[in-house]
Amino acid sequence: MRMSRRQLLGSLGGLGLFVALPALRARAGSDGYAGPFLITVHAGGGWDPTTHFDGKTANELVQVPYTEPATSGPFTYAPLSLKDGATELDTVQAFLTDYGSRLTVINGIDTQTNNHETGTKHVWSGKSFEQLPSLGAMFAAAKLGEQKLPVAYLSTGGYDVTANLVPLTRIASPTALRAVSLPNVSNPTAAPEDWSTYHDAETASRIRLANDERLIRLGQGAILPSETEGLQDLRVARAGMAGFDQLALALPTTPIETKTAFPALNPYNDTQLTSWLRSAETALYAFSSGQAAAANIATTGFDTHATHDTNHQKQTGKLFLLLRFIFELAETLGLTDKLYVVVGSDFGRTPTYNAGMGKDHWNVTSMLVSGPGIAGSRVIGATDEQLRPMRLDPASPSTTLATDDPAGTRLNPAHVHRAFRKVAGIEASTPATDFALPVEHPMDDLLG
Repeated sequence: MRMSRRQLLGSLGGLGLFVALPALRARAGSDGYAGPFLITVHAGGGWDPTTHFDGKTANELVQVPYTEPATSGPFTYAPLSLKDGATELDTVQAFLTDYGSRLTVINGIDTQTNNHETGTKHVWSGKSFEQLPSLGAMFAAAKLGEQKLPVAYLSTGGYDVTANLVPLTRIASPTALRAVSLPNVSNPTAAPEDWSTYHDAETASRIRLANDERLIRLGQGAILPSETEGLQDLRVARAGMAGFDQLALALPTTPIETKTAFPALNPYNDTQLTSWLRSAETALYAFSSGQAAAANIATTGFDTHATHDTNHQKQTGKLFLLLRFIFELAETLGLTDKLYVVVGSDFGRTPTYNAGMGKDHWNVTSMLVSGPGIAGSRVIGATDEQLRPMRLDPASPSTTLATDDPAGTRLNPAHVHRAFRKVAGIEASTPATDFALPVEHPMDDLLG
């Protein structure tokens, strides 16, 4: 069974997640970056939109594990219980009831490929044939400008190319971050009042001073350009340690687990989901501490070439729990009104099952978008009864046309990126103009 918002907030409070929030917000406003923020979530492998928000009537051309889709407002969704074995993780209806008011669903996006790498690149950069920066890197660079942050852009994998716009930080474990950021503490996972140190404060200070003096001496003796460049990189890294320290101190001493985030599911405690939750926890605390602007969370398991229904519904259920955690922890930390969340996948999956009751690669997919300036309870784009992308009227993108109507435009990831750049206020930034996304029929007000 899914857990209620009150249950989730209660579990967060029990883990000490409310501690020092006023101080965190004050620090974000004065010493760090105060927002807005972006989390991108990649459903790795190619998800099947007919299992969530592109519900279809079953026919000989489109096979789905239900007979008729359900409707709620503008949404046509899959009436599925998302289970892992006997455990119901969520339902599409429950997720839509709780969060549909903040979601824009974009259906009928043509990725123009069935290749994992190409599709992932296209969805998260806006182009399939160039190595453009990912959406998270573009957002962080545009929002930060000349402001330097040690963990400006966090990622756990997937397509996270930065094109040298911002530093990329991979932090999959908050425990590891605390250990690296607190080298003089022998038990960094304990509460600060229980820490034990290797050296007393005076000795630790002398060690830091000796390290700084050594770095100066090395710089004075550097001859080769590569030496000078390397030492400069080291100086920059050390200068950013204060930011890492702030983030490490902001993180809860006990990392989240599935059973503590969702006690109604206990004893269910999936290790894969737990790792996703910890990545989200680290990202949101990085935002709250003012040390990051964007984060990318890579999930996996959606490449369901066999036993599609069982495996895909399980992974979709875990993905929905991750999104619930992101939305609720963001609310706890006071980030809701300045947090963008964008969810996508490599591509979609075929309308029919293969011989192994799996579904193969299909170029048409969907994306979910929420955040400041993005209206909720809205669906843009569509697919027809054969799961082909319907075209949109460029002059009125809310109007869908037939899949082969020459007056319409087929929606592709570049349209979504351009629209997101505009609604997020970064379309005129230097990174956005340096990495432009020209399209024949732009629909830049798609999300506004």
